Amino acid sequence: FSLFYKENGMRFSLGQLHVELSNKMIWSRLKDRAIGISITTSLTLFLGSLFVLILFQRWVTRHLQTMAEFALKLDLGNLDTSLQLNRKRSNQGAGYDDELDHVANAINRMQETLKSDLATRLKIEQELRLYQENLEQLVQQRTLDLEEKTALLEAQNLELDAYARSVAH
Repeated sequence: FSLFYKENGMRFSLGQLHVELSNKMIWSRLKDRAIGISITTSLTLFLGSLFVLILFQRWVTRHLQTMAEFALKLDLGNLDTSLQLNRKRSNQGAGYDDELDHVANAINRMQETLKSDLATRLKIEQELRLYQENLEQLVQQRTLDLEEKTALLEAQNLELDAYARSVAH
């Protein structure tokens, strides 16, 4: 391609322009751009995942850990201590319970049921001991009554034997 310059009606030849196209630069820039996009996307995904993990740990995992520790420490000696999660109430209102609240309430109800069942069991055991003591007294009393009646019957039997012998002679 020839290049010319015009000035005052005169034309000057500047030379030849040769244009050569190569897609090597295009592919190189495209490759660099793709690597940059891949790195940016990977970093964004990693940071987003890390953020979600931190939120999940903050909002769920620590409460599950609290519940697990509470359940491990639960025994008959501490049934009066209820499970309380250390968290702010949501803006949904006082009647709104999420899944963590449902689990915590279920653990507390189970604890109350155990406490009630244990009190009932202790009451029944105490009544059973009283019945057992009463039964022992009744057995002793009946044994004494039977011994007295047996002694009376034996005495009457001896009298009858003596009467029968006297009548027979």
